[in-house]
Amino acid sequence: MAISRNSSLLHRVLRVASCLTLSLALLLGVAMVVESVGVEATEAVAPFVLKDINGKTFDSSKQLIGKVSVLSFWRLEQQYSMKLLMDLAKLDKEMGPAAPNIVTIVSGDTNVAEIKKIVADYGIKFPVLLDPERSVYGAFGVRVSPSTWFLDKKGQQQFEYMGYRRDFGTVLKADSEFLLGKISESERKDRTTQRKAPPSTEKAGTTVRFRLAQRLLDQGKVEQAKTTLREAWEGEPPVVAAGVELGMLLLKEDKVSEALELLDKVTAAAPDNARAMGAKGLALVKSGRGQEGEKLLAKALEANVNEPLFYYEMALYRESSGAKDEACGYYKRGLKLLMEPPSAKSSVSAAAAAAKAKKEAAAKK
Repeated sequence: MAISRNSSLLHRVLRVASCLTLSLALLLGVAMVVESVGVEATEAVAPFVLKDINGKTFDSSKQLIGKVSVLSFWRLEQQYSMKLLMDLAKLDKEMGPAAPNIVTIVSGDTNVAEIKKIVADYGIKFPVLLDPERSVYGAFGVRVSPSTWFLDKKGQQQFEYMGYRRDFGTVLKADSEFLLGKISESERKDRTTQRKAPPSTEKAGTTVRFRLAQRLLDQGKVEQAKTTLREAWEGEPPVVAAGVELGMLLLKEDKVSEALELLDKVTAAAPDNARAMGAKGLALVKSGRGQEGEKLLAKALEANVNEPLFYYEMALYRESSGAKDEACGYYKRGLKLLMEPPSAKSSVSAAAAAAKAKKEAAAKK
């Protein structure tokens, strides 16, 4: 989303965010340059000391200096964290002695026996550190699990990825090879840029309606767009993205009950759609069911949905709960998304959304 389309949200975030120094730095262009799901920066990593799953001490000031490193934060019983661990284990095995220094940190519930089982099952050879008090998570400002940092030989952060994406194995290898001097910057960017799904060759009336609704929204014809979005959602096959967009518009008009009723149906039809989860989370928060809404918003953010409003509402909720530092982290991410140029945004095409809807409909038959 371009800043011009989100200027009111940007102003609201800046007005309520307690981390104003960060906000000003972002507005002045001093902070990170966002590309795809990752952000680039040159930032020294704060030193830390933790124990690994075998009780051995890990000192970052000694073991993250002098070599290119991948530092990943994850947690138990989370689908995307498990996928990340598999990608890291694959990278380590494929690159062998030439692989970067891989270190992972698990926070919260540190069930060592369960972690050791995962390590054995995935064939993990790299260090797995324990952060039961979330001290390192807090010091590093990690708000989304999994999160992955790429560090250069000086221990400075070069790239950061919040959440997980389906081509993360490719990203891990490309960023590692770039920092190791094996590929150029242009090749790295080519390999880490998310690709849109190929256009569908099948005719889909609902897809046409959804595209028309998007054009109507761009023209400011909201009521016509709402009617067309409803047709795209209620048609066959239903376009899930149309249902989500309609729900978001209803929330914007404070029609919370109507939005929640619609988004209940959307999430039932597409339970794994992260943007639908986030939209329903917003509706739940606005309807006074904050804890339920927070859980859905957290799941959406873990799936790396680049929706500034989700981060903004999550920040407001966490701030109202007294977690000001955590809220600041969500404000920070939302601001980064608002500051992105349109070309850096990754979005799902209407054709891809329709193709997914058709696949889901076929699976139900």
